Amino acid sequence: MRFKTILTVILTASILLTSTAVGISASGLTTDLKTSSDTTVILTYGDIDNDGKITASDALFALRYSVGLEDFTNGQKVISDVDSDNKTTSSDALEILRYSVGLKTTGKIGEKYKYTYSDKKQS
Repeated sequence: MRFKTILTVILTASILLTSTAVGISASGLTTDLKTSSDTTVILTYGDIDNDGKITASDALFALRYSVGLEDFTNGQKVISDVDSDNKTTSSDALEILRYSVGLKTTGKIGEKYKYTYSDKKQS
């Protein structure tokens, strides 16, 4: 347990330092497109910013969401849960970061997910 806590602290610090250095902005997320009908898109587990790559930025978004600093769309909530425990935690952020640097990972990271969304009003 102590190892996991230390690893989480190290992960958090490295992601925050990386995000500061490159000026990451969560306001630029583009996962949900606006249309007037149901739309199906293919998303990738771990690619939270939907830029086609799984990077440390995606791990940062997952970590920030896990502590309540980010709001995610429904699609982002699904693809950030790479360990399939129905929640996004620091463990998901760690797996995304490991994948981004080529280390062995577990779970669904890198797999495709077909997501259907609608902006129609519910009656």
